[in-house]
Amino acid sequence: MFYNYLFYSIYKFTLKTPKNDDPVFMTIFMMTLPVGANFISLYSTLEKMFQFPELNSFIMGALILSTALLNYLIYWRNDRYFEVIKKIESHSLSKRKKWKTIMILYFIMTIILYFTLSYTSEYIPYIL
Repeated sequence: MFYNYLFYSIYKFTLKTPKNDDPVFMTIFMMTLPVGANFISLYSTLEKMFQFPELNSFIMGALILSTALLNYLIYWRNDRYFEVIKKIESHSLSKRKKWKTIMILYFIMTIILYFTLSYTSEYIPYIL
């Protein structure tokens, strides 16, 4: 449900942008950024905790491409995004507002987490 609302929120945002030829493609691309950042943050933390291989451009690219492929398979393939949009738009206005607030908090926390872990990840082994 969360991921569908994330898609819906970004999709609605992309519809408002000028010169948007393909809002579904832009939505999938824009979804990849915060989700990919979360995967990178998680990997960076696990790398420090469990001695994973160091995060390099190949691993980072693989995480981001995997996220993009996942988004494509979930939403664009077989035009499943129509069903998602229709289902969410059938929800009550209060429920959609609640989820909109959750999505805003998600984006804020993603940014904070990404930059916080970027600066503090070297200290994680000492904390644990």
